[in-house]
Parts: sequence; structure tokens; C-alpha cells
Amino acid sequence: MQFAEKQNVCYKSPEVINRTVSLIIQVWVAFLILGCASSHEVLVSQDSPYRSIDSLKVGTILHVPTGLEVSKLQLFDLLADRRIVYVGEAHTNLAHHQVQLEILQGMEARHPGRVALGMEMFNRSAQPVLDRWMAGDLDDKSFLKEWYANWTSEYGYYKAILEFAHEKKIPVVALNAADELVRDLSEKGLEGLSEEIRKQIPDLDPNDPFHRQALAAAFRGHARMGSAQEPDPKAFDRFYQTMLLWDETMAQSVVEYLNSPSGQNRYMVVMAGGFHVGYGFGIPRRVFRRLPVNYAIVLPQTDEIPEGREDLRMGVVPPKLPLYIADFVWKTRFENLEDKQVRLGVFLVKTEKGVTIREVSPGSSADKAGLKAGDVITALDDEQIKETFDLTYLVRQKKPGDKALLKILRDNQPKEVEVTFQPLIHP
Repeated sequence: MQFAEKQNVCYKSPEVINRTVSLIIQVWVAFLILGCASSHEVLVSQDSPYRSIDSLKVGTILHVPTGLEVSKLQLFDLLADRRIVYVGEAHTNLAHHQVQLEILQGMEARHPGRVALGMEMFNRSAQPVLDRWMAGDLDDKSFLKEWYANWTSEYGYYKAILEFAHEKKIPVVALNAADELVRDLSEKGLEGLSEEIRKQIPDLDPNDPFHRQALAAAFRGHARMGSAQEPDPKAFDRFYQTMLLWDETMAQSVVEYLNSPSGQNRYMVVMAGGFHVGYGFGIPRRVFRRLPVNYAIVLPQTDEIPEGREDLRMGVVPPKLPLYIADFVWKTRFENLEDKQVRLGVFLVKTEKGVTIREVSPGSSADKAGLKAGDVITALDDEQIKETFDLTYLVRQKKPGDKALLKILRDNQPKEVEVTFQPLIHP
């Protein structure tokens, strides 16, 4: 069986994620995280009752209920007595992850050795891998391979957070539902699942009207793009069940850890996408239903839209919700990794001959170096390439402008090719 991979961004197979669900969530996260400066309708509940969030300057931290600004030090002191601190994110905004890192550092400084980190990015089944890595029993390459098996975003966005956790021995807790469970539920619905599969699903509470309104708006906007028809109610119900599965599983994971012997005396910082924590109706309210402890929500926010993602604002009319978006909003700029990372620009398959190029992207680093479809890559800078991830891992260590020597077989003849790496975004 051949395994195809485009060697640039993601190692993860696209079948793992339900694309429709992910896209709809991205659309709604745009309203939470990117603000509504470009929207025709101002979402009243997204602002403080005293001050517009869109008017904040980069670096400002706003206490939403009072409309008053606080410093970083004041924020960290205010968060220190909360058993759980939820910090949202746009997955591909490096500035949001910097906010998350600083909050984690602030909590660890105030409670040394008593903080845990819960992450949406890992499925619960990945916990043994996380534990092995934290214990030093798993090398970085093996850990990265597991990362890309669990998550589609670049590791570089989370690298500093995980390195800090590793350095300080902060337990990292895998929160999310298994991909197979998400896929089964999104395809078959609850009524179509076997009894054995149903036992794996946590208690789902579908009765939050604001959670449902928000998701319905996102679903309706996405479903009607290019169509005048109203979306199928049954399709929405299945989508909503899938969202509930994510939120309820993550909530259950948080509670199970905090109630466990390892977590009973710890505080927890939970990092998840903005929709899962914003307004409190995702993970926070579902944790509180199971374990009523004090918590705070911090939401990084930026007005900028990533280049090429203007579609995130199209087709959705957000409902007006009588809820604060968060306890604190931290205004940031938009910062990505794509101009700092490189790609080779090939599609790979594993054949009996080895790691073989199936296709070369026009204009890519590989194309400019003269690589061709059918070439078998055997080494990069004398590091052997035995599987596709070997090449993926080595290329991810490179920076724009770096050179590398590729050893290949072309028509069964050995050949060496020098490659100069271009950034992911290049002219």
C-alpha cells in the first residue's frame, strides 16, 4: 500500500478530520478571535458594556465586565487564584500562542510545581506518548511524528509552550476526542452508532440555547455559501452533535485529571480554539457542570485577517448573545510562521524502491533544484531517508535560504542534487 504525502506543512492524513466541521468552526472563530471590525453588524455581546474591543490597541488587556485595562502583572495576579484558566486561540496566529505561553509562565511562577496544561491539540489516546516525552523516554523526532498524527497545525506554533512545559515538568493533559469517534458520530449521528461506540461518548448536554444559536449561525452561513437554499436541519443536528462531542470530551478530560491523584492539588491552564472557550458555553460551562470550581477565560483577539482567508468573514450573521465574550481580552497583532518556514515542494509515496517523488510543485525549491517525478530520495545531508516522515522532519529543521544536499536515485543511478530552501510564502 502506498502512502502519499505533500512535503510542506502537514504529516496528518486528511481523512482524520471532518473538513466541514473544521471549516464551520474556523468561520465562527473568526468572529471571536478576529473581532468584527469588518462585519456590517456589530456584535454587541462581543464588546465590554463600557468599551469597544475593536478600539483597543495591540498589547492592551481589557477586563471585559468593567471595561478597565490591566497590566500583564495585574492579569497574572488576578488569574492566580483561579483553579482553571482557559486561554483561547486562533490556531495559526503565533501572537496568540505567545499570550498562552506568558499566562502559563505566570501561573507556574505563582504556583511552582502545581500547574498542569490541558491541550485540545492532543487526543486522549495520545496521553501515553505525552507521558513518555515528558519523562524523557521519547526523542523529539518521535514526539513530532505523534504531533502530526494528532494535529494539523504546525508544531512551530506550539513549540515554545511545550518546551516550557517540558523544562518545568508541567504535566501535559490530552483533552480531545478520538478521531475515529468524531468521524463515526459526524457520519452516522448518535442514532446510527453501535451500543459499544455509544459507551465511549460522554454525557452530551444539548440544552444551552446560546451555544446552539452561535453554531447554527456559523453552520447556516457556511451551508448557504453559493446556495439560496436553507441548510438541512438533520445535517445541522449531526454537526451539532459532533461539536458537543468535542466540548464534552474535553470538559470530561479536564475534570478527570483534576479529580485524579495527580491533579487534585494542581491548577490547570487549558488551551483550546476560541470557540471552545469564548462566551463560556463550550468547555468552561461543561466543566463547571461536572466540577464547580472558579475559573477565568482569557481570549486573545486581533482585527487583522490572514492574507488569503477573507472567506472567514463571508456568509455569517452572528447572533447577539447576552454573554461576555471572556473575562479578559488581550489585543494582539496577527503573526504567522509561513514566512519563517520552508518547504521542499514534492508529493511523496513510499514504494518498494524507497521514498519516491510522485509530483513536483511548479516553482518550488524542488523544482528549481531539478528534482523530478520518479526520483527516489535516499538521504538529505547524509541523513538516511527510510520513510516519508524522515524527510519531513529534516526539512522542518531548515530556514529560508538554507541549502541541503539531497542524494537520489534516478533511473536506478545515484545522483546528488543541491537544494536552496524557499519560505512557504515566496514571490
